[in-house]
Formats: sequence, C-alpha cells, structure tokens
Amino acid sequence: MSEKVKLTHRAEMNNVYRYTRHVYDISRKYFLFGRDTLISEVAGKSGQKICEIGCGTGRNLIKLAQLNSSNQLFGIDASDLMLEIARGKIKRHKLERLVSTSNGLAEEFHFHTSFDVIMFPYSLSMISDQEGAIRNAFKFLNPGGVILILDFGDLEGFPLIVGQLFKKFLKRFSVSPRKRELSLFLTREHIPFEIRNLSFGYSYIAEVRKN
Repeated sequence: MSEKVKLTHRAEMNNVYRYTRHVYDISRKYFLFGRDTLISEVAGKSGQKICEIGCGTGRNLIKLAQLNSSNQLFGIDASDLMLEIARGKIKRHKLERLVSTSNGLAEEFHFHTSFDVIMFPYSLSMISDQEGAIRNAFKFLNPGGVILILDFGDLEGFPLIVGQLFKKFLKRFSVSPRKRELSLFLTREHIPFEIRNLSFGYSYIAEVRKN
C-alpha cells in the first residue's frame, strides 16, 4: 500500500470521527448490538493475548480489562483522533499496564507479538481491503487461536426497503458490510470458519480458526 493511500485512509477515518468521536460511545450503543455478548465470551478465558482491530475510543478494551485482568490487551485504529480518546480513557481507568494501543491499518500493521484472539467488532466493514485485513490478522494468530468478526449482516429478515435505507445510512460513515464476500473468501482460502446470524440478520458473528 502506497504512502498516499495510507494517508488518505487515515484522513478519511479522522474526518468520519472528527466531531462524532466525543459522542461515539453514547450514540453507537443504539445500533452496534452484540458487543457486550462478544466481550463476555472473550473475557471468560484467562491468560490470553487479545487484539482489537478498530479499537476506536477503547470502550471494548476497557470492558475486557475490567472483566478479566489476567489478559494482555492491544488495539489498533486508523484514526489517531479516536486513539486520543481511547488513551485518555485508559489512563483515567488506570489500565495502562493491561491495555496498549497503536495507530495503524489492519491490512498491513506489523505486530510485535502473536495473539490468541483477534477481534473485529464492527470494524471489518470500514476497511477497504477486507481480505488483506483478514490475511494479516491470520499471520499474527497463534495456532488454535480465533479471529472474531462482529459486524452488520445482510438484513435478510427485514423488508427490502428497510435494508436499502439502512445501508445508505451506513455509507455515510464509510461502512460497507460484505458478509457474503467474507464467506466466499474464507471458503476459497480453505480457512475454517463458522457464521451465526444475530437479530434476523441485522448482524452476525464469524469465528475464524487457525488449526
């Protein structure tokens, strides 16, 4: 990826969140469903190295740390403006020992360790090169580890017009859900995975495992 493309994507993410970052946690709870269920499942196991791709304001990482202090937590985000919020919250909660963050792009970030769990909570659909992001995450996943993707589904349980309007709304925030494309990619690459739909197809959780 060229430096120009990197800068463009970072600028785009900063533009998306320039004003909304201050109310992100309050506003997103009304339509980013399933995050706390995912967090509870991940936090149930101790001694893990966990990475969140698209950690934003640090909300999920902080909850993970509060639920289980034996895990090491790391997050990356393309927006340095969002990371400013995250780092301030992590410091206020005195969680610097457990949680660290970096600015970077999911499809190319070079981690200095490997992980047992890599999470994409409503972030994969904001990444232009979604296949590249999965491939890169897979490289840094420990054997037996899992990539967990929680994201918007295809809304198959909703009236067609509702799905079309909602997708137009998501586009305003540079969100492009591609559940079908994800399934085709993982199948083509012979990567083991399971997908379960939530709330009539509003969202889904994909579990991608490394044997």
